[in-house]
Amino acid sequence: MKHKTLAPLLVIVALLPLGGAALGTYLWFRSPEPTVMDETPDQKESAVREAFVERPDAAVDDAERGINLLLESLGKALSRGDGKQAVQHYDYEMMLAVTEQQGLVPDKFLRRRSEMARRLRDDQAKQLEQTAKLLAWEEHRIVRLKYLKGRQEAVVYARHIDADGIVTKTRWWVVEQRGKWLVYDSEDLSLNLRTSTAAGMGLSAAHEGATWGPSLKPLFEAIQSTATEDFQGAQAKLSSLEGVAFPPQLEALRLLMLGSCWLALEKPDEALVAYDRAGALGVDMPILHYQRMVVTNVKGQYDKTLAAGQLYLEALGPDADVDLELGFAHGELGALAEAEKHLTRCLDDVPKQLDCLRHLGRFLPTSREREFRARLFKVDDVAAAARTIIEAALEAEDKKSPWMVIRALESQDPKHPVVVEYSAKLPPAP
Repeated sequence: MKHKTLAPLLVIVALLPLGGAALGTYLWFRSPEPTVMDETPDQKESAVREAFVERPDAAVDDAERGINLLLESLGKALSRGDGKQAVQHYDYEMMLAVTEQQGLVPDKFLRRRSEMARRLRDDQAKQLEQTAKLLAWEEHRIVRLKYLKGRQEAVVYARHIDADGIVTKTRWWVVEQRGKWLVYDSEDLSLNLRTSTAAGMGLSAAHEGATWGPSLKPLFEAIQSTATEDFQGAQAKLSSLEGVAFPPQLEALRLLMLGSCWLALEKPDEALVAYDRAGALGVDMPILHYQRMVVTNVKGQYDKTLAAGQLYLEALGPDADVDLELGFAHGELGALAEAEKHLTRCLDDVPKQLDCLRHLGRFLPTSREREFRARLFKVDDVAAAARTIIEAALEAEDKKSPWMVIRALESQDPKHPVVVEYSAKLPPAP
């Protein structure tokens, strides 16, 4: 099954060494000062629940249309791998101002923020040339908008769906300047780390000569290795950083990535140890609940999957990929009604989630094949989807869902190419 990607870490960790590289440059600050966000953990939890758990609908105004255009344009730039265009959607001066507000660097340290911001932007553009497509989304939906400073700034809560149907929930801090909306901060809510905080940690490390500063480059290189699916190399680099006195947030990120490497290398026990160590650091990181769901499903510990899933749902509400893991676990436990509930909610949210569709075919009674058929025909490229589902089922020794697919296609065309190709290859229908 396809799982949530940790690609957002590429942006987070990239800003750490880049922040350090930008030290020693000074120029007067010209962007407006961002609104100070004095937010307690309880206030943040309440805002996130209102946005993603309660999911209210609201009318769209002109400002929201402008912010939608910003996110749409940024998503397209990332999809093209165009780092130079992507960074034009950001105000790095305001991002640096936020790091100052957070107390991560002294006031006098950023007297020449404009030049520092320019260097930060240029270095980020170079990094995105390599990683932008991993961060891209195909569609987004703003679920909550909170205006600041009149209507010149806003905090935006949005859901992003990538080409594989994976959902990311993000907070964006945006500002309107000369009729154009720009991003000056963001936070992947499953990681619970703001981009400005990462940049500020890098600046602070360089300013104070932190002992962990030199380890930022190999940490980023390890995360880049996962982007190219060199999990063996990434695991070795991440393990070599054991004992570095990273701040808790960074150590949690290292262990999160290490666990994901172990999972990719089919060592779920080692993965679970890494996730448990990350959780023991006391850092609020909801994606750890999701990663535990994936590992416990692999290990067949389905009750633990359900427990981890409940913690994730309480923090961030339902996601298609979370419902996939919950549906799979319920199905394996024989709770078919619950499995169907989660899998259909997954498909209502992201109709192209083919892993969800395959498992719905596994757990749905054959007497309700029409419901499966209707879901299959909602996918844009039905033939490609059918082949993907059948191949995944054959690999997993799933004998039922391929025949659900074949009979669905036969209902429209008995000589459909996929029917002709696979009917003789499949084991007998159960």
